[in-house]
Amino acid sequence: MTEARQLRVHDSAALVNDGREPWREVVTNDQDRTRLSEWFRPDIAATLALFYLSTAGNEVRRMLRRSLTAGRRRAGRERFARIEDRRWISDLSWSYQLLRGVEKAKTNLRGHDLPPLHWNGAVLMKDPFDLAIYQMLMQELRPRTVIEIGAYQGGTAVWFADLMELLKIDGHVYSFDINTEQITARHPGVTFGQADSNDPSSFDESLLRGLPHPWLVIEDAHVNIRAVLGHFDRYLMAGDYLAVEDTFAPAYYIPFRKFAVAASDRYRVDTRFTDLFGYNICWNHNGYLKKIENQE
Repeated sequence: MTEARQLRVHDSAALVNDGREPWREVVTNDQDRTRLSEWFRPDIAATLALFYLSTAGNEVRRMLRRSLTAGRRRAGRERFARIEDRRWISDLSWSYQLLRGVEKAKTNLRGHDLPPLHWNGAVLMKDPFDLAIYQMLMQELRPRTVIEIGAYQGGTAVWFADLMELLKIDGHVYSFDINTEQITARHPGVTFGQADSNDPSSFDESLLRGLPHPWLVIEDAHVNIRAVLGHFDRYLMAGDYLAVEDTFAPAYYIPFRKFAVAASDRYRVDTRFTDLFGYNICWNHNGYLKKIENQE
């Protein structure tokens, strides 16, 4: 393998689709290129390109194995780990078939009004491991407030509200999206609102300051991630949780990690949830953060 291609594996940001589709430079098979560009969102296409390279030779496999070993060694056995002691790598055997299968479960109508993965009449845009992880997190945290950034049709917000009722949690779900017209779900335990992640100040400050804690804040809009997380950091208190979705994709992990490193004095990765099924076996790599100290 050439030095240039080795560097591309190290620099996962180079594979992120930015309109020029640089991942095409390393995926040389025309059929694979077509599948990546037509069947997947840009972030997933870029991530698959990284996995495509990871199977290209023993040298790359050894590099990825060293990264995983180093991450485990530094993290140790402590439940709450510093983001600097964690690696982006996962024990999960990522494959084209796995990502395609999950994507189809969430988006393929197959002649029906809803895809196979739905909840109470709306699409449920969650992945299989994180569906289980969120249930455990809700039982332990028992949040008075769940804030979802990125509502889509509202199915996930309704799922969280139903889960709160099932667990007898006295709480409420607030779900925000820039495009509220696409929201079809309704639930008495959910309030939908409009906000633009490109302008974090559009999230109602008076509302946020009055919401009871503990909070579970879920970033699932994938827009202006670092600034949005920094904005909500002002309102989160010690004991609250911040979940950042789909950080298996480099495009989302990079800004998330920049925030987490800058705020590492206040947040820890909760490995009980990230590593429930194995090291980062979830879609949200290192993406479950507990706030341990308030911002001064």
